[in-house]
Parts: sequence; structure tokens; C-alpha cells
Amino acid sequence: MPVKTHKVRIYPNAKMRCVLERGFGYNRYCYNRGLEVWQELYEEFCLMHNKTAKPNERKVRNILVNEKPDWAYEQSSRILQQAVHRLGRAWDNYFNPTMKRAKKPKFKAKHSDKQSFTTDRARVDGMYLILDQPRGQHFDRVRMAEPLRFAGDIKTTTITKRGQRYFASITVATAEMARPLFTNSYDVDAIDMNIKHLNSTRQTLNTLPDTLEKLYARVSLYQRVLAHKRAVHPTNFRSANYCKIRKKLNQTYLNITNLQQDMLQKFSRSVLDDCQTLVLEDLDVNAMKMNKHLAKNIHRGLFRRCRDIFTYKSEWEGKGLVVADRYYPSTQRCSNCGHIKTIIEPGGKQTLSGDSIHRQHGRYYCNSCGTVLDRDANAVQNLIQYAVGLTTE
Repeated sequence: MPVKTHKVRIYPNAKMRCVLERGFGYNRYCYNRGLEVWQELYEEFCLMHNKTAKPNERKVRNILVNEKPDWAYEQSSRILQQAVHRLGRAWDNYFNPTMKRAKKPKFKAKHSDKQSFTTDRARVDGMYLILDQPRGQHFDRVRMAEPLRFAGDIKTTTITKRGQRYFASITVATAEMARPLFTNSYDVDAIDMNIKHLNSTRQTLNTLPDTLEKLYARVSLYQRVLAHKRAVHPTNFRSANYCKIRKKLNQTYLNITNLQQDMLQKFSRSVLDDCQTLVLEDLDVNAMKMNKHLAKNIHRGLFRRCRDIFTYKSEWEGKGLVVADRYYPSTQRCSNCGHIKTIIEPGGKQTLSGDSIHRQHGRYYCNSCGTVLDRDANAVQNLIQYAVGLTTE
């Protein structure tokens, strides 16, 4: 049964804003206390070499429930359950050898720019979100910006505060979708990922428009102002003006994220509506970021986020998804004759500035058949040929 998440903005009144703030604090307390208990149990396990003393989610949860302070009974017990569950999942990811980038769980800060809590007892009534209420408490309904998009059983609801905005991420177990029967006559499309644009056979997405350029310039300005304040007053720099600038910086980051997400969602929808099979590149983004001249632009290229969106959307809709081999020369290969450029031939390989003879970034000049192609269109056609099996290994 597929699980989908609808993230929607919510508008709590003054009373519910206080309730949500207390929920954020209680979630932070449970997570930090659970992490502290987990570390104590793990140190005891290492000293005693007793497998029965090894910490797990159940042991930590039981300790937190038994040591529950009086004020905590005014909060939902589901917040504690979900906080410990996320902590256990974080430790599992940290010790998982296949997840090399997973970091060790850290304590949550009170002044973090992002506050959240999760419950599995929330309900949705039309345009309103109803949170689970502890005994003796009465909560108001929270208005949502739009009704829930998916029909099914609500699994979890995560309330998040970013800046001065509140969001609800509602996870729903939906019904299994009917998958189409594929034949050999696939309508195949491919995505060629570049630093500032994404190209398919039918359209191009500019991932760094003028609006984003202005927002990034504003981020640089706010960061310089905050850095200057920290340098002038290294021991007491959190003035009212500092907090005001930091709030503006967080709001700018949120605007950037929303704009990027909107662009990728619309682009992915239009691409998947016109094809049955999609081909993506397997880029080594971490190695590409080692180039100090391109690291920032590569970070803003949205490569991984684009791949994640296409992956789960193609799975939802039963579309085929092919990930080309990381070393497949889609940029060096001629889609017309199959010739692959090498270093030793005249002109050398195709680079970001073109080859050494023509020096045109947007053109591909084949040294075998003499065909002149658009660089991005040529790469897209090579990826399509890779998917349908027209290329030779």
C-alpha cells in the first residue's frame, strides 16, 4: 500500500499557537532526554559486555514513561512515542553501513530555526486539522490552506514551524494504483542535468532564474551583516537587530526552498505526463563539488532533489525509471553515429567550455561524421538510446 505525504500550510489561532509551541518544547525535551538515556545505556552495555543491556527503542521509551514529570501529563503521549521512535531510527541509520552519510544523533537546540513534533492520532475534517487532546485539555481546530489531497488512513502528522509559518505534513496510506501494462513501444524521455538548467526532449527548466538570483544576493547580504555583528561583539552579539536580521535570513531561505520546490514539482509533472519511461543520470555530486569554482552552483543545481521527485512520482504512477550508468559518456558520445570523443583525438573531450577546436559550450561537433548538434539535446538523445538498448557497451 503506497504511502503519500501532503504538506500543507496551517493557520492556528492565538490559543493553538501556544499549544503548538508547548508541543515543540515537549518534543525537544523527549528527544534530548531519550538521547541522554540511550547514551547512558550504551556506555553501560560497552562496559559490561552484556547483550541484554544493549539500548533499544522499547527500553528508552519505558524509562521516559516511568520518569514522566507532572507537567508532561498535559501533553500528548503520542509526542513522546514518536520522538523516541525517530531517535531509534536515527541510531539505526547511523550504524547502517550502507548509509555512509548518516550522522550521529545530536541534541536539539531551543533556538533552532526549525521546530516540530509528530503525532499519529490527528484527524482531518474538511479544511480543518484536529490534533489529539490529552485528558482534561480542549484544543481548537486548526484551519488548513487546502483540503487533504489523498484519500486513505492517516498514519502520522508532523507539525513544523519555519520562521513565522506553520506547516502540517500529513502521511496517508492510499489505495494501490492500477499500474499500466507496458509494451515495447515505450514513449521514452530523458533528463540532462546541468548546473543552471534541466533539459528534456520537449522542454527546459531554468533552475536559477532571476528571482532566485535576487534571493541568493539577499542571503549573502544578511550573512555579511550577521558575521560583522558577531565579529564586533563576539560575547554578546544577539541583539534585537541581530535577531531581526536572522529572522529575515530564515524567511529568505524558506522562500528559496518554496520556489525551488514549486519549479521541480511542475516540471516533473509535465515531463511524466508525456512519457512512459524516464531516463536519469547517476551523477557523483560529491565529487563534482570538489571543484571550488563550481561548488556553490552545483549545490544550487537541485540534482538530488530532482532525482528524488522523479523517483517517487514514477513509482506512484507506474512509470518506468532507468538510471544510466555513472560512467556512461552521454556528453562525449554522438547520438547520430555513436562516436565517443577521447583525449587523444583532435579537439579532445567535450568540456564546459566546448572542445579545444570550436570552444562553444552549447554545441557538439562530431569528429567522425561531422554532425553539429546541440550539446544538451545530444546528451538527451544518448540517454534515450541507452534506455532502449541502441547503444553498445
